[in-house]
Amino acid sequence: MEILTIETLKQHCRYDCNDLDYTAEACCKDAESFLQEIIGKTFDDIRREYGEIPKSIEFACIQLAGRMFEDDMIQTPSCMRDIPHTIGLMVSPYSKQDGILNRIESVKNKMKNRL
Repeated sequence: MEILTIETLKQHCRYDCNDLDYTAEACCKDAESFLQEIIGKTFDDIRREYGEIPKSIEFACIQLAGRMFEDDMIQTPSCMRDIPHTIGLMVSPYSKQDGILNRIESVKNKMKNRL
């Protein structure tokens, strides 16, 4: 994982047990991967361009991982929630602008197929 940790996710979700660390790790990895897809750049590209990962990208990543972690606890794809519009807004200044809406839609479909 490049910018998230299991501990950060557990703190965000207010979950202090170690029983679901495997699920938390998977959610962190998927969130980072999906967010890079939405942005259209790797985190390395962003670091080269801005010197560091902007806080809004870190926050969007933890929000996305938290959403997936909570949805994984539901265990039914029909109950899963969409990607919040705020995630797209948080990362849009750093994103390749061509096709961002298509990339968000693609990630939504991938998230629904995770379970």
